[in-house]
Amino acid sequence: MKIVTWLSAGLATSVLLGGLGCKGASNQYMCRARQAEAKAGLASLHSAQSSYHAANKKYAGSLKDLAAPAVPPRYYELAIASASDKGYVATATGKDQAAGDVWTIDQSGKPTAKVDKCEAKP
Repeated sequence: MKIVTWLSAGLATSVLLGGLGCKGASNQYMCRARQAEAKAGLASLHSAQSSYHAANKKYAGSLKDLAAPAVPPRYYELAIASASDKGYVATATGKDQAAGDVWTIDQSGKPTAKVDKCEAKP
């Protein structure tokens, strides 16, 4: 069981989660939090790809060609699926608790869910 407290208009409201059917909501929250890691990793990769393209007139075909993130993602594996002078596609594939979740990004800079594990849950 978990107790969550909200502060609203100076009043504290506590709700006991777990036995009240809120466990699914808690799992959904954790799933979305892990997906934020995928989106942040892909956004960082997009920024690095933009810089690489400006300097080399092509996109990097390997993560080794780009500056590595300061902290590697915990729940996602980043990879560059394809790259050319005109565009690229990179993926964030879930591992551990995020296994089965797949996100992509391309030169447009918009992360897109290919398989959204959070949507598949009730």
